[in-house]
Amino acid sequence: MNDSSQERPTETGTENRRRGEDGFTWQAGATSFSALHHADAPLLLPNAWDHASAVALAAQGFEAVGTTSLGVAAAAGLPDGTAATREVTVRLARQLGGGTFLLSVDAEDGYGQGPDDVAALARELAAAGAVGINLEDRLASVQLHAAKIAAVKAAVPDLFVNARTDTYWLGDGGHVETCRRLDAYQQAGADGVFVPGLSDRARITALVKTLDVPLNILYSPLGPTVAQLGDLGVRRVSLGSLLYRRALGAALGTAADISGGTTAAGRRADVHRDSGAQRGGLYRRLAPQAPPGTGPGLPVPEYRFLIRLKLSWVSDPLDSSPARDRGTMDMEIPGDKRLAAAVVMDEEGRVLLVRRSERERFLPRVWGVPCGKLEPEESPRDGALRELKEETGLRGEVIRKVGESSFVSDYRGHETKNWQDNFLVRPLSMDITLPAPDQAYAWLTPSELSSVDIDEYNLDIVRQALTNS
Repeated sequence: MNDSSQERPTETGTENRRRGEDGFTWQAGATSFSALHHADAPLLLPNAWDHASAVALAAQGFEAVGTTSLGVAAAAGLPDGTAATREVTVRLARQLGGGTFLLSVDAEDGYGQGPDDVAALARELAAAGAVGINLEDRLASVQLHAAKIAAVKAAVPDLFVNARTDTYWLGDGGHVETCRRLDAYQQAGADGVFVPGLSDRARITALVKTLDVPLNILYSPLGPTVAQLGDLGVRRVSLGSLLYRRALGAALGTAADISGGTTAAGRRADVHRDSGAQRGGLYRRLAPQAPPGTGPGLPVPEYRFLIRLKLSWVSDPLDSSPARDRGTMDMEIPGDKRLAAAVVMDEEGRVLLVRRSERERFLPRVWGVPCGKLEPEESPRDGALRELKEETGLRGEVIRKVGESSFVSDYRGHETKNWQDNFLVRPLSMDITLPAPDQAYAWLTPSELSSVDIDEYNLDIVRQALTNS
């Protein structure tokens, strides 16, 4: 290897480094990355899933780029959050580590390993050129996660450790528990802490006051802007899998445009987080075959799809951990009926759920989102807003499509296949009127979803809106 290679720590953790053409060393990169967390504006960290996406982001002027474990896993055809992507992640780090940008790697929970093994992983990533690592606790043992952090800092002291807690992502969002975990992690040596799922401004402000290290928040299209998060004291804002899902959604939309005979214009589409090999919830792989002359926004009553469903039973509404899955099934579902659903979310991030009447044939007295069958020649977008109006009296504005769902219904021995488009909707009015006197409604935060009897199907629809950020 010639002398123009970039200087990095070796896997044994020694100070031997290879110097780049401009004299830039791994040590200088690590220092620069840490400094970005203490600048006037918060560090906006886009997350790449392969070499092309990382290089493209760097070319747009982003000084630092992270990876997204979900995107990396999906691109490799592997499940996220199951320790299946260690080799793929290290290989990608080796491809990206010599780039013109600072690299931080999402390493899940260290791939389910003990402190010594996670320390060895950190050495590999640093040797590849990474200057940061993200480690999530998944609400497991605080002591174990703290031990992993301490082991990494002992092995590679200058590697920036971003310690993530999932109290808002998988738990009930308790402030006391969040502070307890983050305090343990910063005491173990974490350089920064990450709380995905937290978007409430008052709670962010309160949390910042308890911390001695920079706070990282996952960007939400419905939450505060990057500038507003900076004003609250947030020092790092990650995009997570958002860019991966937007890119895949744009590709699918463009293909559908061309297939339908329409102009392939620029698109800003989204794909549900569970498309392909993802973690938990309802897994699906789509292969739409639209009739000639049809396209997005047009009624397509005879769409046919190949759906791969993975049904999971979980006690926590946001816990889609694969370890808690109890069954899977694959099926081919031709779409006989088209439906649409409206996930209504207010400015505080609360979701509107409605309890069905006891006279309902389908899941009586169960809580869910407004949804129903499309009228002839009605677009899914219009159908979602009509159902919202009919079921709650609310007027709304569609923000975007967040995903799809499917189910097979059996009524009096007749099997019907149903395909549903799900939309995130902003309410334009707040006066709710329910059709039946025994119905009820509630505005619930993500941590409050388990307080009502919501079925798994509707819960997955809500997850699509909550995680599509």
